[in-house]
Amino acid sequence: MGEKKSGSQWTEITQNTIDPPSPVIPSHPIDESPDLHDPYSELNLFLTRKIKEEFKNAGTTKKWSVYIQEKLIEKISPEFKKKFPHYRLGVSALKKVWEKVAYFSQAFETQKEALTQDGKLNLGYLIRENLKQFLGIKKSFSFHPYLIAQQLALKISECLAAYDGIRPMLQHITKTIWAVERHLIPPEQVPAMANPYDEFDTWDKLIIKFMLEVSGKNPQLSQEQLQSQVRDKLYSLKENPPIEKEIINLFIDNPHQGLENASKTAQEFFKKAHALTLSANWIEVEHKINLWTVQGDLVYRCLRIENNQLLDHLRQKGTVEEYIEKYPLLAEFVLEVEIRAEILQKFEWYAAAPASQSTADRFFQWHQSLSPEELEALCKKQLPLLPFDRNLCSRPSEHQV
Repeated sequence: MGEKKSGSQWTEITQNTIDPPSPVIPSHPIDESPDLHDPYSELNLFLTRKIKEEFKNAGTTKKWSVYIQEKLIEKISPEFKKKFPHYRLGVSALKKVWEKVAYFSQAFETQKEALTQDGKLNLGYLIRENLKQFLGIKKSFSFHPYLIAQQLALKISECLAAYDGIRPMLQHITKTIWAVERHLIPPEQVPAMANPYDEFDTWDKLIIKFMLEVSGKNPQLSQEQLQSQVRDKLYSLKENPPIEKEIINLFIDNPHQGLENASKTAQEFFKKAHALTLSANWIEVEHKINLWTVQGDLVYRCLRIENNQLLDHLRQKGTVEEYIEKYPLLAEFVLEVEIRAEILQKFEWYAAAPASQSTADRFFQWHQSLSPEELEALCKKQLPLLPFDRNLCSRPSEHQV
């Protein structure tokens, strides 16, 4: 007979040959989870994305069925278990999300601009449609209307989460909505209250400066083209800033300072601008570029221009030719002087708008020579978020600058 093993030997053998059991992770049905009712939870966003993928592949069979139920469970379960080990995939939750996607799909399928080519919600369309309520608005507000921008942003964000399964940048959407909304409301109807979305920083000023210079030279650019060229100018600040052009512009605005002082001012300006690029958050800068370029010429209402000899000359009904005669050194920059004068004349036009007139109406008045169809096409091209109604578009008498 073999030797009987002692207790300590047996314990040692079993420890070396028997693996301990894997811990059991308790799971809970997602039907009872608060996360299922939070539109921005990772659980809800994951299910929305996955179910939307299957919804698009379901062909004409969009109605919930046992077949769809089994197919969803089979496809989603492996990844679901990895991402959410504490939850069990429930049929009622899947059905709820499926029907939510079906509802939005049916609501948007008749609106050709509501979805992009890849089947995602068109943010610009949602903003434009929700802002139609401000067209021709006559009432005054007892509260600051930027609060409405916040409400609309929340509404649109929930749509994006519920249909596309993404968590939008709520603050950015709010700023974008307000950037357009404020131009639809006459200033006299807005209470004199602090507004967190009207704050300007150095980047805002740089973007607007380049916007005016680019659009002044090429007034027919689309919003996308304007955005691209402004972006290029900002990125050029890192290596090859257009110092010579800035010197010319400064000299045109104030010839009394002389070319030497204009050169020093330009070099100091670009030195500070270059330093700014070194610590820039370029994602945030991109948001700002988009925020301003979607406003196009409407930004003129936001400007303040002071200590500008050319502007003073134009205010006194002086011509470009007379300005150049007065300052002969400008004779070799005739085209540049004409462009600067056009920018300043447009600034004066918007600055002279009465408080009872919205900036959008001022824009329509400037372009009153266009037919309603042409004006609508121009808005789509240069002001893609501005709602347009031919019946409400004002057509006042010819403007005078």
